[in-house]
Amino acid sequence: MIKSYPISFFTRDDSKVIVDKLSENEYFFTIKRENGEKDTLTWRTVPGEIRKSTSPDEKIAPHQQQALNAFWELYEY
Repeated sequence: MIKSYPISFFTRDDSKVIVDKLSENEYFFTIKRENGEKDTLTWRTVPGEIRKSTSPDEKIAPHQQQALNAFWELYEY
């Protein structure tokens, strides 16, 4: 379980990810890819379900999905 924010970690593709908690069910991801590209993602969750988005039709790029997967593992640990 994560006790304080922001947190940072690396994904399997060596992207650096910084996650900040904006509200009870909203997280802001900054993803810095190995090639220098920077990307952001706001993840709004269904209350009590960290893996479910309030926008299920939102397009998630593969590198964003890797960041989410790594975050979920840390969150649930």
